[in-house]
Amino acid sequence: MPRGPLPYRVDDSGALNYPDVLLSPIPIGPHVLRNRVVRAAMATNYATSAGRVTDRLVEYYGSIAAGGTGLVIVEFAFIDRMVSRSWPRQLSASEDSDVTGLSRIAAAIQKSGARAALQLCHAGPQRIPAGQRQWVPSVSGQARTGTLHAIDSDEIAGVKASFTRAAQRARSAGFDFAELHLAHGYLLSEFLAPDRNQRSDEYGGSFAARMRFSLEVVASVRAGTEDGLPLIARINGSDLREGGLGPEDAASLAVALTSVGVQAIHVSAGTYESRHLRSTPTYGERGNLVELAARVKRDVRVPVIASGGLSDPEHLDAILSSGAADLVSMARQLHADPQWVAKVASGHPQSIRPCIRCNNGCLRRGIDGEPVTCDVRPEIATRSTAKPAARKKSVAVVGGGPAGMEAARLLAVRGHHVTLFEARHELGGGLVAAARPSFKHDLARFLEYQKGALESLPVVIKLGTRLSSKDLLALDAEEIVLAAGSHPRRLPADDDAVVMTAEEAVTGTLDSGARVAVIGGGVTGSETAWHLAQLGHAVTVYERESQLARSAESNHRQWLTDALTRLGVHTVLNTEIHTVAADGTPRFADGNPAGPAANAVVVAVGAEKNEWFTRPARTSGKPVHRVGDCASPGDLAAALASAWEAGCRI
Repeated sequence: MPRGPLPYRVDDSGALNYPDVLLSPIPIGPHVLRNRVVRAAMATNYATSAGRVTDRLVEYYGSIAAGGTGLVIVEFAFIDRMVSRSWPRQLSASEDSDVTGLSRIAAAIQKSGARAALQLCHAGPQRIPAGQRQWVPSVSGQARTGTLHAIDSDEIAGVKASFTRAAQRARSAGFDFAELHLAHGYLLSEFLAPDRNQRSDEYGGSFAARMRFSLEVVASVRAGTEDGLPLIARINGSDLREGGLGPEDAASLAVALTSVGVQAIHVSAGTYESRHLRSTPTYGERGNLVELAARVKRDVRVPVIASGGLSDPEHLDAILSSGAADLVSMARQLHADPQWVAKVASGHPQSIRPCIRCNNGCLRRGIDGEPVTCDVRPEIATRSTAKPAARKKSVAVVGGGPAGMEAARLLAVRGHHVTLFEARHELGGGLVAAARPSFKHDLARFLEYQKGALESLPVVIKLGTRLSSKDLLALDAEEIVLAAGSHPRRLPADDDAVVMTAEEAVTGTLDSGARVAVIGGGVTGSETAWHLAQLGHAVTVYERESQLARSAESNHRQWLTDALTRLGVHTVLNTEIHTVAADGTPRFADGNPAGPAANAVVVAVGAEKNEWFTRPARTSGKPVHRVGDCASPGDLAAALASAWEAGCRI
């Protein structure tokens, strides 16, 4: 969508301010929100196995509210103990005994001036626990396997009663709103979808009939709470699949919901089947669902909340200024940095820790039933707090990659005197090449955040400084953090073969239309192949496993494989390459060719930690802390977590 005029201003200090729209108050029903930023519901698995509230849940939601968010919508709560539960550690609003714990969450949110909403949901067919019955509107038309049960009229009445009792508990707990979940393929969403609802009674057939269940739930909740609990409805602007709910019906649904008392519409999209188009990975466009919200807003007279990978304050201002929506919601970004609103309000949005939409710590772990973490916010995974240093020390950090930068930042924040040595002439280490492809803009933004964080601190940065063993021993520092990174594994190759690493392939140049063989179809190899194919090269990927990017989060894997197919990249699976001939022919262990000759061969078969600093560092007699890939080659989350732990320990 067009950005339009941006209602921010620059004050005398150079800070950006967004007071006109994004941070302006707005009423929803009887309540006034202090700004237009909404924390969308996102499951955390911080509840107990029985769905009870924990201290961690209370602290988590309290921190988001303390960061300035206007409305905090607490993660989906199941409404009965029978079949409404979707996730193993999902929050419960199914019993009166839940009220005490829920009230702690509401109070923690409201204490900081935010408004609190509790999302209520019936899982329907989307139940992760194995062996459970899945309630559906009709068995015919379902794309799922398992124990499906077509809900009957008595069970429909029971679901309405369960929603009503759960809403009563939300009201008793002190929540300002309840959000009814009519989206994402849960039970009410399934009744709305023409391809999923093939009933022949009053709840199936025409769209008016398919809406009946949802409208009756709203009516029941309103009657049961004496209209004392304002309602928000989360709906799909589209199911994002052929035969599902579309934008026009979504707009009609929104109008019908407001006619029976819903006071705000929160527009999302997709189901578990199309999650990759809703919870977009780092490769996807941000704001991809905003047009769906804009379509709903054309027809309703209540506030509309837009969603869809939103994070950039300028973009959000543009959405609101254009009239596409009245409020904007985020989940993953506020998970990565709960101080998002406060940083925007203070005029320093560049200090926001950006969500890179890796979906690893949050979505992947959530689906696996594990408490969610965040790859770029290591304090969640380590459960440790950075406290001011008891004694300020001089600390040398060797290596300016992501782990080195995080360690240097945290040590400086805690009060230590930090000097960072980096052999290259720029910070970033492996992130520089990893963020180079056009589809890795999220990672590029995170790299800029890390650099900016160091620039704002009294860290002495020495670029282009490659330390020798003698230099290391002579460092005037009380402790040393080694963040020397890793180096890519190589393959044996004939002397004339043009063989390069993934980093060299991404940062260098190849002759136009080159034939390129990429050895290794993991995430790095697949992304490199995507980048080279975008540049017009003919690319073949060789992977020893039966699947490309096997370790990737599922949404990322789907985007990766779709992109490679779209760009005509040839993939050869179940094939392990051992050597490369002089003409660029990949060869099996027996020397036979595995494919045609290539102008260039890119080897992406993993990494090995750099060890050359380890022995002199140990003989220095100073405490040494190895972080990042030089401790154990892994992903960004592991590198940052090790840096955080070292930064807290010194």
